[in-house]
Amino acid sequence: VADGSVGAPIQFRGDRIEDNYADTPGQWGLAFEITDTLSGSLVNFSAFRGGIWLDRAVNCVLDHVDLRQATVGVWVDSVGTDADYALRLTNSVLSNMQSIGLLSQSGHIEGYNNLISNCGQACGYFALGGNIQMHLSTFANFSTQGSGLRQFPTVYVNDWYEAANGSVQVRPFAADAEFRNCIVAGNNASLNEFSEFIVDLWDPSMYPSPLWTASAVQHQMEMFPDNILDDQTSVNSEPPFVNVFDEDFRLETSASSWTGISSSPPFSAFEVGTDLAGEPRSTFTPTKGCYERVN
Repeated sequence: VADGSVGAPIQFRGDRIEDNYADTPGQWGLAFEITDTLSGSLVNFSAFRGGIWLDRAVNCVLDHVDLRQATVGVWVDSVGTDADYALRLTNSVLSNMQSIGLLSQSGHIEGYNNLISNCGQACGYFALGGNIQMHLSTFANFSTQGSGLRQFPTVYVNDWYEAANGSVQVRPFAADAEFRNCIVAGNNASLNEFSEFIVDLWDPSMYPSPLWTASAVQHQMEMFPDNILDDQTSVNSEPPFVNVFDEDFRLETSASSWTGISSSPPFSAFEVGTDLAGEPRSTFTPTKGCYERVN
């Protein structure tokens, strides 16, 4: 358990104090080369294991945590026996990772009021299904690491893999998995043949209910499985962030399209009655993302 507060979040970051290391990613963790599948194709890439790694975890809690500069921010591998969840991630910032902010492989993650931003590959990588219940969170990738041209989307969602013998193994998301009142956006959204949101589901029709509700996503995928988005999820609307260069991901708008729906239940009205900054938020009509809008 790491339990901070609005004014005093628990900080995980590199220990170099020189000014030129203030925003340098990848200061802690491991890196290695692996081959994996992306949209059904084999790809070679540098994999990173660092930050906080939870393997078969049982009821871990990160609340009011500020985690930066790792290779991977938080990596959740499956869930332990008799656990209510592997990780409860709330009111936290995962930013400036060399690779991925939040990575799950068949994990069970509950969370709300999280900002996951500016990572060298993906902000959120949810592979091999699992049970993800993420509400009121912002995935914003405006990273300028290297050339700034990422090869990975801001968010990747997947529920299958090809085994060594060539057989396809499907790991569907749980029936109550849901991303609600979330924002997915990035600085590569305008590029041709690039999508900030990639959905790689073996059979999207197996999901009777949308995985994404009352959210806002950016994608340019052909053959996108529209059934995973509900009618209140907007597509390719530019989020009116205050200033992405200053990493101010509050929304500066009065437009109703950025109003979400209640996240209570599954979370209590007390839990979601304030935003990441501790500002009051409506439990019935909250602003999408981790912050209430700037009036």
